[in-house]
Amino acid sequence: MRTLSLAVCAGFVAVIACPVRAQEDGSAVANVPEAFPEMLAGPNSSEPALPKPPPPSPIKIEPGEEPGENKGAIHLSLGVDFTNAYFSRGLRQEDDGLVAQPWVTVGFDLITREDWSLQGYVGGWNSLHSEKTGAADTEDSISTWYESDAYFGVTAVAGRWELGAQYGWFTSPNSAFTTVEELQFSAAYDDADALGDWALSPQALLVIETGDGTSDGQGRGTYGALSVEPGCECGWMEGLAFSFPAVAGFSVSDYYEHSDGSDDFLGFISVGAKATYTIPCDKRCGDWSCYLGANVLLLGDLAKEVNDNDGTALVVSAGVSMEY
Repeated sequence: MRTLSLAVCAGFVAVIACPVRAQEDGSAVANVPEAFPEMLAGPNSSEPALPKPPPPSPIKIEPGEEPGENKGAIHLSLGVDFTNAYFSRGLRQEDDGLVAQPWVTVGFDLITREDWSLQGYVGGWNSLHSEKTGAADTEDSISTWYESDAYFGVTAVAGRWELGAQYGWFTSPNSAFTTVEELQFSAAYDDADALGDWALSPQALLVIETGDGTSDGQGRGTYGALSVEPGCECGWMEGLAFSFPAVAGFSVSDYYEHSDGSDDFLGFISVGAKATYTIPCDKRCGDWSCYLGANVLLLGDLAKEVNDNDGTALVVSAGVSMEY
């Protein structure tokens, strides 16, 4: 079962775009150059999609078996991540103060067979900033609540393949940016049988902007990402594992679009390392884990401009999550 790959790590792939609208006095949102007043946000994740619950298990509890991990039709995933900087698909949202990003997802087993399964899910993801990023009113009680996302989707698992479709709304409670809507398609392949200890766990993501809000303030765009995350178990400490995520995010069409209409193909490249520890506890309380990770971002031209013309960034994050 996946432990922390669902938690928000730092940098896959992630994710979504950058801050958005200008303030009423005409000044730009914090940390966003005036040339990009309409860019919006999204999850600061090293995964291609928002967090999801673990896939359903076809295994049934046998008579007399002690209760343990969740064998039911409803699954829960939740967690919180802390990071020094929030970059969304390579586009900077905030790199000062404390950023906390809690999330929760509930999954429902729709079809469970021996060789394939289908699951639906709903969830929410948030980003809270001590710097009150882009808040329309810094004295407001929700001025630190930069982002709140809601999403629903389905995931099909067949053999080594996991295919998903998801629709999401990305909103800003403190009015830092306008609402974004996106349709996402994802695919992941478990290559452990073929590559063993050298398994890459490749994933692909395609995102289509559907609402009025867009990632670059221009026309609606389409985003793509490819990622791998090789890893290994630690031989000297039970429950400890290491992984090395790498992500490339790019514009399929008009996603990293400049004001003159030109479009950057490469949005960012992220490479990093993560240590995940599975916390020993009663299975009736769920599977708990914590992690510490760091990612180096290499930014494309548009993302570099948003980041004050700095073409690199270091994102360090830590968090804890539970699956049941």
